[in-house]
Amino acid sequence: MELFGKKKSKKQAVESNSPSILSSGAVLSGELHLSEDLRIDGRVEGNIYSEKVVIIGPSGTVNGNIIAGTVDVYGRMQGDITASERACLCTGCFLTGDLLSLSLEIELGAYFDGRSKIASGKEEEDTG
Repeated sequence: MELFGKKKSKKQAVESNSPSILSSGAVLSGELHLSEDLRIDGRVEGNIYSEKVVIIGPSGTVNGNIIAGTVDVYGRMQGDITASERACLCTGCFLTGDLLSLSLEIELGAYFDGRSKIASGKEEEDTG
């Protein structure tokens, strides 16, 4: 039955541009591999691999490494970040670990205990 004269196909109902979300109170243990955006408001115990954007929200916690295109940290993370495009340590975040990225932004009020390295496009070509 059509509602308001339009019927959604199954394909339209499944496709979405919204990120995957790990809600506050949720805990994930193990590796996470995805090809879409991810927002973490809960806790992840393990490594995260994403081709796109990973956001650790203010209530989010990650104990593990992140390899992604872009990483924005608002919450807490213990582990290393490798961002092929950009990383942002936002006001109020806590990162204990090393960071490798083409572009790095550290906002006033972010806590960072580790080493950072800005990768050049040439280094990316040599390693891949």
